[in-house]
Amino acid sequence: VVSYAPSLTALDFSLARAAELPTHPQSILAVAVEQFGDSVPPLPHASDEAELAARFFHKSELLCNSSATPEIVIAKLSGGYDALHFATHSIFDAQFGRLSRLLLHGGDLQADEIEQLSLSARLATLTACHTAAGQTHAGEEVTGLTQAFLAAGAASAVSSMWFVDDEKSPQIVNDFYGHLTTKKLSPAFALAETQRKWTAEGNPPLDWATF
Repeated sequence: VVSYAPSLTALDFSLARAAELPTHPQSILAVAVEQFGDSVPPLPHASDEAELAARFFHKSELLCNSSATPEIVIAKLSGGYDALHFATHSIFDAQFGRLSRLLLHGGDLQADEIEQLSLSARLATLTACHTAAGQTHAGEEVTGLTQAFLAAGAASAVSSMWFVDDEKSPQIVNDFYGHLTTKKLSPAFALAETQRKWTAEGNPPLDWATF
């Protein structure tokens, strides 16, 4: 099982945060957006994915479509949820990593805005495309969406290296949260078990290896 960190500083911080937080998450805030206007393709399975994620937790809150505005999401992120889940589109800014953003209803949530939040989440799951990508700084770290959630206080993140299939993503999410909550595995082991399952079933790496 392999995990990555944007820097040694982030790794040290994440390990310390994980030791402070409950071992197994009990609550989740799940955010999903399906329609983005004519310039961005829709994600018809995003709300289904968020609902699947929510059903594994004792306490859950769903923000879907018109309820997933930047203002509402930012307010809810400080609500003490153990897990955060975003099913939407993202835009990676290679020149200015802190301007990378998650697309919400009527606006965006930028990495530099996320960094300013105070999160108590053990896990942030970002199933938008390219959420693990970041701007590399020589001798420093990689800045982007994943780094922003870690800097804001999340102990770990599941994010994507490339394209995420909107139709396959809910199935992966279902398996991942099943391993995480039912088997009481850590996020890294839950993801590894999910990917092994998908490999054993003959699914091509393009479907599951992005996470």
